[in-house]
Amino acid sequence: GGSTGGWESAAHMILYPDEVGFALSACPDSVTFSHHTSVDIYGQDNAYFYNSDFKRTALPGYRDGYSGTTWPGFKMPYGDIITTFQDMNLRELALGENSLSCGQCDAWEAVWSPI
Repeated sequence: GGSTGGWESAAHMILYPDEVGFALSACPDSVTFSHHTSVDIYGQDNAYFYNSDFKRTALPGYRDGYSGTTWPGFKMPYGDIITTFQDMNLRELALGENSLSCGQCDAWEAVWSPI
C-alpha cells in the first residue's frame, strides 16, 4: 500500500498476523499531519483559513504544479492555486456522505478518526 494504504497494509500485518501473511507498505503518509498539506492540524485553529486577526485568507488545497515563472534552469514549484482546501472537502461531501467519497480527507478520516 501507498499513502494512507501504506498504513492500512502495515496495520493489517500487525493487527491480523494470522489472516495476513504478507503486506508491502511502500510509502505511507507522514506520521504527523503538521505539514502533510497546507493545513497544520496542531498549530491552526481552522483547517480552511490561515490564523489571522485581520484577514480571512483561504488555505490552498491544490496547486497546478509548474505554472510559475520560468527562469533558465529553474521553475517555480508552486504554481497557481486551483482550489482551496475547503472546496476540496466540499467536493468530497458532494461525492458521498459519511466518508464515502473515496477522497483524500475521507481516507484520512477513515484511518485516523477515533471511530
